[in-house]
Amino acid sequence: MNELEKYRPEIDAVKFAIETLPYLDISMNNFFRKIVMCYKEYYNLENNKKYLLAALIHIQAYLEMGFCYCDNEDIFNEIVRLYGSSKEQLFPKRFYYSKKVVLNKSQVRKMIRRWPASRNHKMSINEVVDDIIDKVKNRKCGTYYYDGNTKKDDSKSNLYELFINEDEIFFHDIALRKYYTFNIENKQG
Repeated sequence: MNELEKYRPEIDAVKFAIETLPYLDISMNNFFRKIVMCYKEYYNLENNKKYLLAALIHIQAYLEMGFCYCDNEDIFNEIVRLYGSSKEQLFPKRFYYSKKVVLNKSQVRKMIRRWPASRNHKMSINEVVDDIIDKVKNRKCGTYYYDGNTKKDDSKSNLYELFINEDEIFFHDIALRKYYTFNIENKQG
């Protein structure tokens, strides 16, 4: 078991709080970097390892939200080193989802678990996929919702968000609390 798992309520609380940032047009990636750097500064001032633990909890939340360790590897490695552990020990790959999606129809379609086949629905799955690709490809800033629920299904089990701003683009499966980022450099059809 990952030693950070005993802090599961704290990790989930960080994820829940951070999810509000895009609504305020604040980059989650930049925020995580800054908060981890602040914890490091507090550790340097007070020599209290609790600040390093707080930073590690934020890093775990960051990884579970689908962001890549490599985007902030310098500061994350420094926190891990100061804590006296290793990246492999604290953050084994099976504990987070860090997958970039290639911007093509088949890969974008795989992000959407279920979509109603009904002709009465606002958009077909193909229209949703095309819309996502168009918005990402043309970096149309905004927050877009894709509601794949049927009228008889009043839950939010098939609700998705697409966030696009100047700093970042990601797709959010709200029910699974899973995030996807796009590998735009390798876009295909």
